[in-house]
Amino acid sequence: PNVIPIYEIGEREDSTYIVMEYVEGPTLREWLQDSRSQAAILSVFKAAARGLIAAHNKGLVHRDFKPDNVMIGKDGRVRVADFGLARASGELAEPDVAAMTRTSDIAGEAFSALTQTGALLGTPAYMSPEQHQRTVATA
Repeated sequence: PNVIPIYEIGEREDSTYIVMEYVEGPTLREWLQDSRSQAAILSVFKAAARGLIAAHNKGLVHRDFKPDNVMIGKDGRVRVADFGLARASGELAEPDVAAMTRTSDIAGEAFSALTQTGALLGTPAYMSPEQHQRTVATA
């Protein structure tokens, strides 16, 4: 579903880590540096949107979506990455992370506990107004 799968989430020496698929290829930011046709750009943007839709359908809000968090593999597949700041959407109490990423229940629980609503996290230039105001981001 155009999302990088997560294989493991854990803690080591007071740091949380996430192990995910390695994607060889550029970020969307890097990819856009070269001249591209409008059709190619729209195709990549639509694929990234499908990744966000998949996350939203599982109850997740990415909270740090930007060109650096979209990978385009050498296989041409577009994947949304870096769900480290994701949280459950307001519509669902808990995200269905395990189903989306094919991880265990333990990893899903750890993932949903990574961040808390109201924390100012993410990349300021790409934050929604709700994030800047430290209120709930719903999409």
